[in-house]
Amino acid sequence: MLDLALDADGDLAIVSGDASFVDGADQLRQHLQIRLRFFRAEWFLDENAGVPYFQQIFVKGTPLARVHSVITNEILATPDVSRLLAFSTNFDSRTRKLTVDFAVDSRYGQVNVSGEIL
Repeated sequence: MLDLALDADGDLAIVSGDASFVDGADQLRQHLQIRLRFFRAEWFLDENAGVPYFQQIFVKGTPLARVHSVITNEILATPDVSRLLAFSTNFDSRTRKLTVDFAVDSRYGQVNVSGEIL
């Protein structure tokens, strides 16, 4: 499936004045990054879409295992993803940033994703 390409900041990627496109493994990587940055109830047309960060993760005392479970469930619910091959997180308490690194098996082969989601 063809999709509009986004740059590192999440803005529309423009090359020589034209929009860029991604497909295959690059499109799946971008789709996974978007899904993990999408908060539940953020979209008024479907308040059940998105990751339940406020409902389940940003609750005081949430165990790291629960955070991993919520994120991995979102990854596995992504179309074209067949299984999770590797998964790790790093939370920097000073900056309050969560970074994920994972690999999935998909119809495009292995796709690796790494980056800050929160």
